[in-house]
Amino acid sequence: MLSALCYDGTTTTMLYKGGTDIAAMETFVSAFLATIIKPGDIVVMDNLASHRNPAVVNMIEANGNRSLVSASLFPRHESHRDDVVQGKIVVAHVRGTVANGPA
Repeated sequence: MLSALCYDGTTTTMLYKGGTDIAAMETFVSAFLATIIKPGDIVVMDNLASHRNPAVVNMIEANGNRSLVSASLFPRHESHRDDVVQGKIVVAHVRGTVANGPA
């Protein structure tokens, strides 16, 4: 399952069999994520290899969006191992400035 949550509460989810490989990520970005993100949004993802793939990043950034990969959005703690789902995607819209200049 891949899901995204936007700053305004909008969500999208894709259910599929298997792992989150590049093909799954490309399908998610083009058919699901593209329907809820707007130019200027920042897509924040955890450090999964398919999230860092140049083709996936280019798909996200093609519409004036930014793609940021975090080392870990939600650290895994032994006591919460079963409560934490990996592969989170968060869409934020930042007005003003961000670390690399104007948003």
